[in-house]
Amino acid sequence: MGDAGFFKGTSAEQDARFSDKQKKLLRSMHFPPEFNQKIDMKKVNLKVIKGWMAQRINQLLGIEDEVVIEYAFGMLEEDSPDPKTIQINLQGFLDKNSQVFVLELWKLLISAQNSLGGIPQQFVDQAKEELLAAKRAKELELAKIKEQEEKERAVAEEVRKKAQAIREATRPTALSLSNGSAKDTKGIKHAKDIKDTESTKDAKEDKETSVSEHAEGSADVASKSAAIDSHALENELREKLLRERVLKSVKNRTAVTTTMATTSADITQDREGAQEKEKDSVTDNSSAQPAEGT
Repeated sequence: MGDAGFFKGTSAEQDARFSDKQKKLLRSMHFPPEFNQKIDMKKVNLKVIKGWMAQRINQLLGIEDEVVIEYAFGMLEEDSPDPKTIQINLQGFLDKNSQVFVLELWKLLISAQNSLGGIPQQFVDQAKEELLAAKRAKELELAKIKEQEEKERAVAEEVRKKAQAIREATRPTALSLSNGSAKDTKGIKHAKDIKDTESTKDAKEDKETSVSEHAEGSADVASKSAAIDSHALENELREKLLRERVLKSVKNRTAVTTTMATTSADITQDREGAQEKEKDSVTDNSSAQPAEGT
């Protein structure tokens, strides 16, 4: 029963066998010089440090082990933890990575107690780098957007210039048409009047044509009903015209004959008259010659 109290509340530090073994390990192991510097945990932002510890332990173990993480947290809750002891205690879990982990941890603690807010300068620098990286990414994105906008503006400007060139090329024609339109107003009006007159005339002619066609339609009905009589009458008219042509031809021939006869008589009469005159002239000459002899 006397040993019952020992198993109830004895810690590793209270066990002489464990403490002697730990002292031997401490004397036989070589530790980095950073472990000689004491840490005031009141100046350290433990929340930030614990976040790093959990991530780093999981990374070294390759799995998530909350037991080891909580065990490591517990050793830092002292006012002035010993890094050498922490390394020895975690060696059973992290093996050769124990010293690597504790050295990284101790450097962060040294930086944290000397920094404003208890945050390691490495974390501050890392946060700055992340902010700068985010800023650079944003600036790069903005630069791409700006470049795209500039390209779009350049394209729009080129389109505008082309449109302006087209307008300038077509402007003389437009101006010519505009100037000519004032001059052609009277002509257009006159042409419109002529067109209106022609339209009225065409309408009148259409109306007359319609009446005529209607009359012709009626006449066609009447003409069809008298087709036989018309044919007979046409034959009779043809015979009459033929007789008239024959009579006219005969009359023309008679007139020509009479004219020729009259002309021949006139010529004969003229000849006879000339002969009579010639005889009279000869007689007059014969009478005149004896008189001269006497």
